Amino acid sequence: MHLVYWVNAPTGEYEFLVPQGIYVLTVTADGYHEYRSAAFEAQEGQVIADVVQLQPLHQPIPAWVLIGIGALGALLVGAGLVWIMLSRGRKRSGDSW
Repeated sequence: MHLVYWVNAPTGEYEFLVPQGIYVLTVTADGYHEYRSAAFEAQEGQVIADVVQLQPLHQPIPAWVLIGIGALGALLVGAGLVWIMLSRGRKRSGDSW
């Protein structure tokens, strides 16, 4: 038996009645990896509860990485400007490195 159940609730909660048997739960959503449970047995009248957390297809870049990249870029630009200023000053005074 293949049971298909669509969930449109904002919370993603679902519930349905199935006859006694062995089942595999598959959850799909656009933008996420498919989830497939291990096989489980449902008894008549039994309530089975589980939390499924879908993993996004593309992990967003954490804010701390973006901040670090921006800080490193600013540091490199600042160091480059200091080097340019120092090298111009040395050329004017006739000093060499």
